[in-house]
Amino acid sequence: MNKFYNSRTFQFFAIVIISSLCLLLDQLTRINFNKIELPKNRPEYKALGVDGKVFSRSGKLKYNLVSEEAWEYPADERIFLRKLQLYLYDKNSDLVQYEIDSNDAWINQNTKIGLLGESSVITVENSDPNKVIRLYGRQINLDMDKNIFSSNNDAHATQGKSVVYTHGFNYDDNKQFLILNSKVRVIYAK
Repeated sequence: MNKFYNSRTFQFFAIVIISSLCLLLDQLTRINFNKIELPKNRPEYKALGVDGKVFSRSGKLKYNLVSEEAWEYPADERIFLRKLQLYLYDKNSDLVQYEIDSNDAWINQNTKIGLLGESSVITVENSDPNKVIRLYGRQINLDMDKNIFSSNNDAHATQGKSVVYTHGFNYDDNKQFLILNSKVRVIYAK
């Protein structure tokens, strides 16, 4: 009786067939994720109940950002926020220096530049309650690295019972300098 196969030939053909099936299945199940793009008009993610903190290199708290909702679009460095509360801390005393509230805002996560939308309030804290300044406005530009706040829209500020109305302003915290652009009106009260 003649053998049509031997064990070595059978093993060789079994290995070739199994290897071919593995290569075929690998090609059939491969998914190229690099070609999948998210729609540009839909958020890449959306988070509810955001509470983020930024610390300095020495470990001191610099910013605390709280928001009801945050989202980011694909290929956009800006984070959009709804019902924003941002606390900026004094680097020497660890106390809140500024409190910023806005119904809507966006902040560029790389450049730390942002825009406050409607119903925005910037509070400059002070240990004396009569020296606390509240600035009310809309479309307020923020530069958190340089501590500059500015706007080209109507705004008003209060300190105690005194009120200042202006159309546009620029405030540089490092220089402790406020520029009121136009239509300035002051109501001073003791």
